Amino acid sequence: MPEENILFGGNVPANYDRYLGPFLFEPYARDMVNRIDATVIKDVLEIACGTGRVTRQLSNLFRKSANITASDFSIEMVKVAERFIDNDHVRFVQADAQSLPFEDNSFDLVVCQFGFMFVPDKPKGFSEAFRVLRKGGTLLFNTWDSLENNPATEIVNKVIIDFFKGDGPLFFKIPHGLYNASELQQLLQGAGFSNVHVQQISIEGTSPSALDIAKGFVTGTPMFGELTTLDPALLEKIINKASENVAAVFGDNPVRTPLSAWVSSAQK
Repeated sequence: MPEENILFGGNVPANYDRYLGPFLFEPYARDMVNRIDATVIKDVLEIACGTGRVTRQLSNLFRKSANITASDFSIEMVKVAERFIDNDHVRFVQADAQSLPFEDNSFDLVVCQFGFMFVPDKPKGFSEAFRVLRKGGTLLFNTWDSLENNPATEIVNKVIIDFFKGDGPLFFKIPHGLYNASELQQLLQGAGFSNVHVQQISIEGTSPSALDIAKGFVTGTPMFGELTTLDPALLEKIINKASENVAAVFGDNPVRTPLSAWVSSAQK
């Protein structure tokens, strides 16, 4: 996949937050932040903050009791996230997870929601998280489970593949490509972490409509760049068909579907 299609640019971040934020990311953001003991943490780093769903939860949790640094590779994502935060203890920076611009032993907690799947060199990404943590600090992150266990995404993916007769874009394999518990444990232990815990978490996702789900996956992810490059005339047709197929399985107005992810934690 061309590198530029992995980036979240243009109108993608706004559509990502509008259509997919409440449906996919808000439930797992709340789950993640509910796992944090705020009383023992003074400095927090968020990797791959995206449009700031977790950042908002962190800001509410800590208020002004901790300094929060929210980072993302995409400056467009960071710009969207900044609009939702009014807390002078939160700062946003553009950063590559494979080469974090922070000193060793700088943070008590590193969090990352659905970001490590996109890191090309995953051992390097986890090693960087280990490096910037203080001794005894915690890494807390989640990754999507398989497509099969996230049926709304799978339905949209199948529609796209069918439109291209099996030879369409394969973007969804990236966010749904890091779900093997043994692989996650090995990556963390290989980076030096101990007390590794990996847990599968199922949550119900709710969207106002099947159309919102279809628009989110097609126009709010890097899939948009791929489809626009291949055949922009198909975008509306794909959205309509995906909406129809999601509604046929899960109903409509609203749509409730099962979601599945892995939540991992480890200590330095």
